[in-house]
Amino acid sequence: MCSYGNTKRVRLCGIVRILSGLLLLVLLGSQQIKIAQGTEFYGSDPLGSAGVVVGSGIDLLNTDEFNIYHVFANPGTGDFANVPYFTSVGPDIWTLDLGDLSNLTLGSQSFGIFTASSSQILSRDEHFVDVYLDGVFDTTAGVGGTPFLTSATGEMANLRFSMTQTGQSISWSGTLMVNGNMPLLVPEPTAGMLSLLGVFGFFVWYRRRRFLCS
Repeated sequence: MCSYGNTKRVRLCGIVRILSGLLLLVLLGSQQIKIAQGTEFYGSDPLGSAGVVVGSGIDLLNTDEFNIYHVFANPGTGDFANVPYFTSVGPDIWTLDLGDLSNLTLGSQSFGIFTASSSQILSRDEHFVDVYLDGVFDTTAGVGGTPFLTSATGEMANLRFSMTQTGQSISWSGTLMVNGNMPLLVPEPTAGMLSLLGVFGFFVWYRRRRFLCS
């Protein structure tokens, strides 16, 4: 207990204990940091298109190559949240070959470019196709940088899209996912060790202050 015979000493003891509590909060708060290197960019984005009209007798099973018109992106999650509605992704006509998805690329200079590394056709018949691709997403591929996306390169990504045919009209839509749903909060090994040493030093210092104030 602090001596009540000395007003200045009592006040000093109170200030020391308040500062001690604040120091402990800072040390504990420093245990968690954002995993920034390698996963700075994350989120998912819904993609759409103007589709395509095919000739009579052509369907999603007997034909592999399709020219998809005006693929576009919309606001998504994470770093895709500020993407404007109907942002153009790629050329006005994007050629898609279901028979050879190994070299598939989709994107633009201002949006970023997805490049497939592996693919799997999950379902396919005359009226419906469902495709899943793993790959990387490069947001610095364009000249002049990206106006509404953060800077990163070669981020792990996947693209899933489907095509539906009714009559001679085919629709195309998909979802692009980069680095999962959100960045993880994890302690860095060096930061964790420094924090533990800091907590130990704080404990020794605090006990000494209590002894002096008793």
